[in-house]
Amino acid sequence: MNWRGPAYPERGIALLLALVVVLLITILGLVGLESAVLELRMAGAQREYALAYQAAQGALNDGERVLKGLAAADLASFANNRAGRYLPAEPGAPSRASAVDWSSNAVLTPATVLGAPVQRQPRYLLEYLGAEDGGTWHRFRVTARGYGAEGGLEVTVQRTLGLTLR
Repeated sequence: MNWRGPAYPERGIALLLALVVVLLITILGLVGLESAVLELRMAGAQREYALAYQAAQGALNDGERVLKGLAAADLASFANNRAGRYLPAEPGAPSRASAVDWSSNAVLTPATVLGAPVQRQPRYLLEYLGAEDGGTWHRFRVTARGYGAEGGLEVTVQRTLGLTLR
């Protein structure tokens, strides 16, 4: 008995179809992988921002605590414009927060060191904005800067408050 094969010649269409299906599955897999990597980067950036923001808020709270402990006699320390205590910038001049060197002793470091995984400890500065109501009500601005875990992100927050000094 002689075997002749199929009555029609094979053209390899099944192999070609299988290759097209494998190519489509590979493309879908690569698109899914790229999407997952993008989502991972976005989550990392969000975590970095949250760490920096929380660090800045902690420094802001520390600055507010310092201000609440001030006495009227302590206002003279703001006239030196150094060591984290400043009078406001002159009109038209850059703000103290943008003009100060945040890596120097020109700003203050919170008393409580963060245990969070941040690149650098947060810093803050205090500005005395002046007195109101005949000198009984004093306005201050606290500007704080926090840093993320990688060190490339800085978050700056400000709070203005009024206090009656002892």
